[in-house]
Amino acid sequence: GKLYSRIANCRTPLIAMLDGDVAGGGLGLANTPFRMVTEETRFSIPEPSFGLVPDGSVLHMLGSSDSVRHYGRLMALTGVTVSGSDLCSLGLATHMVANHDMMDEVAEYLTALDEGSNESVQKALNLHSEWQTETDGLEELTLLSRDVSRLLSLQSDHENTTADDHSGLCNPHMEKVVKDVFSLNTVEEIWEQLEEIQSPWAEEWLEGLTKSPAVALKATLRLMRESEERPLEDSIKLASRVATRLALGPDFETSVRYAQTDTTRRETTLADLQGVHEDEIEALLLETRE
Repeated sequence: GKLYSRIANCRTPLIAMLDGDVAGGGLGLANTPFRMVTEETRFSIPEPSFGLVPDGSVLHMLGSSDSVRHYGRLMALTGVTVSGSDLCSLGLATHMVANHDMMDEVAEYLTALDEGSNESVQKALNLHSEWQTETDGLEELTLLSRDVSRLLSLQSDHENTTADDHSGLCNPHMEKVVKDVFSLNTVEEIWEQLEEIQSPWAEEWLEGLTKSPAVALKATLRLMRESEERPLEDSIKLASRVATRLALGPDFETSVRYAQTDTTRRETTLADLQGVHEDEIEALLLETRE
């Protein structure tokens, strides 16, 4: 928790350079002003599958806006990964380069900067990235030309994207589906809604729900709602409190045992979710006073 707070309050501009799989606490450490990814970067939130909840820094990052919020719930509850340009489209990353070698070149350039202000770092990242979430007016013509070229290159792909194309998590149709499904108030409602959708990706998401214990799923969704627009420190304390209590319960021990023996736990069912009462989730969140 202290490390997350130090990162958030650091006066020196911090840049998280993220390539490959970024999950759990690693994603929490990436809650920085600048996040650069590659086409091979993949964000995931695996904690619920182990009977736990995402940490506070991740909750804070995912509660920053409506679009991020709904996709964050998709990731946390179903185990879906979000990668590449989708991370930029959602605002989970601020800049993207093609590969690790190009990221190294950017890092080398940044270390040679005479000035280390947020503005100078932003300008440097904009000039060296093939995609960024925003610009500050620097070299507008160059950036516009590059972005137009990229959009033209992507146009044919987007024209052929269908609702069942899992590579297009951020196309307009999928954005609406994710919002409609993951804005629902309970995991049970999300489950039932996915059952009604006749689509391979809906089946995949539903299968993802079965991989996590019912209590962890319901606690995760409740935490994500509770953490929306809260200060980082509050999210950290709340997530730590819930995770500590879950770690003392049977689901975490069972999940660890299955992981150690490389066996599969029993799949969660809708009936399991319905069997977890709200007072059980309330007890996990309750602040104790000595």
